[in-house]
Amino acid sequence: MSKHLEQPHPELFEKAIELSWLNRVGVDAENPLKFVYAFYHPTFQEYFAACEIEDWHFFLNHVSQNPQQGIYRIFERQWKEVMLLWMGRKDVDREEKEAFIKALVEFDDGCNYFYGFRAYFLAGVLIDEFKDCALADAIVAQIVQWGFGYFNLEKQERCGFLAPIEEGAKAILPESDRKRVIVALTELSGTSEHEDIRWEAVVNLGKIDEGNPDAFAALTELIRTSEDEDIRWEAVVILGKIGQGNPDAIATLTELIGTSKDEEIRWTAADSLGKIDEGNPDAIAALTELIRTSDNEEIRWGAVESLREIDEGNPNAIVALTELIRTSEDEDTRCTAVVILGEIGKLNPNAIAALTELIRTSEDEYIRLEAVDSLGKIGKVNPNAIVALTELIRTSEDEEIRCRAAKRLGEIEEGNPDSIVAFTELLPTSGDENIRYQAENRLGKIDTNRLGKIDEGNPYPIADLTQFILTGEDKSRQETAAFFLTIKTETQQMTGVVTALKNCLSDKTYENDFDRFNNSYKVIWHCAQNLPYPTFYHAWHHPPTTPHSEVPDLQTFPQDIAREINNQAELSNQIQLLCIDCKNFINPDNPAAKIYTEMLKQGCPKSEDGTPKTMADLQTYWDLLLMDSDKSFILVFYNSRGEEATGFSETFVNDLSKFDGNIAIVSENNADSLAAFSPNQSDLIGAIVRWICQVVWES
Repeated sequence: MSKHLEQPHPELFEKAIELSWLNRVGVDAENPLKFVYAFYHPTFQEYFAACEIEDWHFFLNHVSQNPQQGIYRIFERQWKEVMLLWMGRKDVDREEKEAFIKALVEFDDGCNYFYGFRAYFLAGVLIDEFKDCALADAIVAQIVQWGFGYFNLEKQERCGFLAPIEEGAKAILPESDRKRVIVALTELSGTSEHEDIRWEAVVNLGKIDEGNPDAFAALTELIRTSEDEDIRWEAVVILGKIGQGNPDAIATLTELIGTSKDEEIRWTAADSLGKIDEGNPDAIAALTELIRTSDNEEIRWGAVESLREIDEGNPNAIVALTELIRTSEDEDTRCTAVVILGEIGKLNPNAIAALTELIRTSEDEYIRLEAVDSLGKIGKVNPNAIVALTELIRTSEDEEIRCRAAKRLGEIEEGNPDSIVAFTELLPTSGDENIRYQAENRLGKIDTNRLGKIDEGNPYPIADLTQFILTGEDKSRQETAAFFLTIKTETQQMTGVVTALKNCLSDKTYENDFDRFNNSYKVIWHCAQNLPYPTFYHAWHHPPTTPHSEVPDLQTFPQDIAREINNQAELSNQIQLLCIDCKNFINPDNPAAKIYTEMLKQGCPKSEDGTPKTMADLQTYWDLLLMDSDKSFILVFYNSRGEEATGFSETFVNDLSKFDGNIAIVSENNADSLAAFSPNQSDLIGAIVRWICQVVWES
């Protein structure tokens, strides 16, 4: 910048300083006499950069077989604004812009189109600065279809796309050519033969174009005609969100309150009306009437909650909440009523009395504790609540109630003597570690070294979460593993995750094990949003070779696996690992006595029935161990002779397969109910540790 502005036009440099386009931010590290300048705002830098770029290949030069030699700034977030500014330049030939957009929509990544979607979505954004693009209509139509699916006339059903694709498409629409998107969604909301598609189009139309009359008309029509109760209800909610101050929305909701025979619609309409037209008397009157007359407890409860939000302090809401707490047979309803009563009943004696009674009589500990918390909220402005908390501390026989009351009292009045006395008594006497911990905390005796370690020692690292998606059978846990991988995986770990999971995206997996396919897709999609394209391509096509020996050294097997487990403190505290070397089995069909001896050497207790003589005796001993231990026993059989070993006796493996618990063999033998690991597989130790993590997690 200095080079171009100082010579031959130093006056431009001075003008940039004068206008604050450039600001002095320091001095050169190598030459302290030379000042360093920076742009006041990144937009200046992005604009000047866009002005210097002559060819769209600066952003993309695709080398399909060797991306390492290509240019892929299209996938670098810092260049997005520069590309938009470049597309908006009037001095760039139309043909150049068309060629760039065409290259984006036709981008073939060679990796299951993960980066193809990114390139296409970018094209959808860039046409906002190139509105007469020849491909613009087709681009918007394609993104809309990815986002909302389509109705298959032949099958008479809705066809959709995987969640990451749908979510990505919907997220990009607000950044695209607004006029085209509104036209496409308006048409979809009015013409699609599938109600869910029409509904989703209306919702997104309202978000993109608040106040759009077509959105209001479509929402009103859905409320009037839809046979799907959830859609009607959601339509009213959305109408309330997008109709702030809009007279048509207010009129529609007011009419619904007066004419609808559906109590839930009337309640939701009143709630929405109160939010978009604060203090609306029709909304308040409708909610009050529902609280008073509805036979549906859920409706009454919802009306109370709505009235609290739009007219806090309304006496009808407080009376209704108190009545709900007193009469409702649903503990969840009573619990939520307790929470809200604590928020709005600050100056109402009935609220304090109701909460105190609930603490005394409820059989649900969670509700009692919530009532104490609500008293704490009220006590910040009402001394009667402080009296109630003090009484609880002195009279309650429930330690948890006393602890919670003391905590809330201490928050209201720092240094409150009753709070201090209560915690002082609880600290040495409570048998509950959590209560003692809270007492330490409130009394200022907390061990600061215990803070900040909540997430340390996690026994389920990235490799194990990945392995669970690959091999786990529990679908809900697969989904949980995928979720944690999308929030926990560091960039440097993503290549390994991609390499491990990519084979799960086969047509066979899609047809026979869709959950595994879907969870793998979510994780890899996440990686594709964060990894440079050449790095992802290499992980997809050229997985790294393992650094481990092709033939693991089984002579040091127990030490190696113990070392890996000890590196994960939390895991080592949860298990007792038993590694049994089978090389010296004299009777390979019935090695019960030898196994028992090895187990004693590794810290297991002696059997009261003496040394097991048969595998059935050993099974009884093993069952007793499982019953009497707080830890998970892990039993692993291996043969330290390695390649010289002949494998396990078929009789022994069949007997062992009838044992309960977590048992594995390092062998080429097949065992239906046992975990089996080939002694020749690479990363044998890592594979077994991942299996251990998985079984501990499942338990």
